[in-house]
Amino acid sequence: MSFLGLPLEIHQQILSYLHSARDVAALSIQCRALHSMCDMPTREVYDKISIYSNDESLDAAFVLLMNILKRPSLGHYVRHIESCSATSCHMDFKEAAPQRGLSDEDTALVREAVKKAGFLGSSEDRIVNILMQRMEDATGEYGYYKYRDTLGTLIAQALTAILITLSPNLTSMATTQPFHNYQETRPYPLVEFLRQTNASPETKPYLQNLRKVYLINKSDSSWSDGRFFVEMDLLSCWALFDQLPSIESIGADIVKEDDNGERTLDRPSNISRIAINHSHVASTTLVQLISSCRALREFQYSMGGRASSDGSNPMVNPKAIIKSILGHKGTLEVLDLDVDDFVHLEGVVGDENDYEYMEDRFDRYGSPFETDEDPALLKILRSIWVHSGSLKDLGSLKKLSLGFEFLLYFARGVSVSGTMERGKTPMLVDCLPDSLEYLCIRGYQKGESDEFDRQVDALMAHYESGSSNLKELKGIMETIPNSANVDNPDDDYDLLWSLQDVGYESD
Repeated sequence: MSFLGLPLEIHQQILSYLHSARDVAALSIQCRALHSMCDMPTREVYDKISIYSNDESLDAAFVLLMNILKRPSLGHYVRHIESCSATSCHMDFKEAAPQRGLSDEDTALVREAVKKAGFLGSSEDRIVNILMQRMEDATGEYGYYKYRDTLGTLIAQALTAILITLSPNLTSMATTQPFHNYQETRPYPLVEFLRQTNASPETKPYLQNLRKVYLINKSDSSWSDGRFFVEMDLLSCWALFDQLPSIESIGADIVKEDDNGERTLDRPSNISRIAINHSHVASTTLVQLISSCRALREFQYSMGGRASSDGSNPMVNPKAIIKSILGHKGTLEVLDLDVDDFVHLEGVVGDENDYEYMEDRFDRYGSPFETDEDPALLKILRSIWVHSGSLKDLGSLKKLSLGFEFLLYFARGVSVSGTMERGKTPMLVDCLPDSLEYLCIRGYQKGESDEFDRQVDALMAHYESGSSNLKELKGIMETIPNSANVDNPDDDYDLLWSLQDVGYESD
């Protein structure tokens, strides 16, 4: 039987597996029957829903919500939802008279959707009342501006939560940190919803197909001006999604760890791809994310892009990162680390004294031998310190991007005792995984080091021979700089990274 001869239900089922609107559009032009079924004009309206805490955006999202409640098939078109407004300092919601002007029948539809989202009892009444508010009618009492900000966030989050439950084909979402403090007594709607769902996803019909989450790192502070890293409780955000059945990736940018946030992860995760870039995160946090993954397939981390408000840099221990990565030597496919300008790998090609000093530093800080660290964190670090191996052991690795010194350090290998193998630096060309297809080297400049030139010459000869799987080699003929520290954001404006680079309003 031909594809067009299949029953309509089969066609609709196939459409549900097409995650890209572009793919659906390509299918729709094949014949009139498919064009009608794909309904591209309507699909494009619902494919991506972005919600901000302003009147226009909230009203538009509410219209989409009511349309889906009245015609549930529209929810199947939704593939991506964004809750884009920063979460302000928490203030209690003041219940008010409904301002949406809905009929009793439409109000009943909203209430039933709220129940199905898991909001019961007093939470049900609270969420329904939040959804019935409009920003333009916010009352100007004491603290009006902050309350108005809070109200906008509450409405946006409530809309986001309910729309998620009505979107069975949702594959990706983006959200700001949906709480001001993770331990808030009365959590924001999206936090309450995600906690319940992530705690027992097998009992929920929604978020079954969510694969990708991006954390929009925006501050609610009027002092935020795009120059400094933005605090985020990264581990608590992670814990809102990590048990979902189809979850694959989580990403964030310009992250500075919240000093009052969660410090440890205590459970395995379904997340397999991590991208934290232009950030200010210590290796003690990174290794927890890496180690918690049941099967890590991709890891990206880069520093720089913003300045630190207090002038500090986080402790990044490359030995700890290597050991945590070696726990996934059979699954890791993509590794991209841009940290060389911050970790001081002076012992890689230095003399023995340089090497010993470097090793001593890595064994003192960000390791299980650091005596004043949290016991729960030390337990996690001890669990990864038993890993041994080298770059060569990453048997599934296909794409690798590293600074040159980190690359040589990883090539040498790490032993069970925790110290890098001593002796003559091995030839890099002999230490690459056989599976490697792409290699990007940052920070190499010809003529800067005889040892580096010797390594690169051998690597180039190997690459040009065509005797390996390596298909692309970058950073040799033209220097690719390591990510640079932003010492003074006013002078180094060209080094600053903005959320606008990934399509969001700047913080």
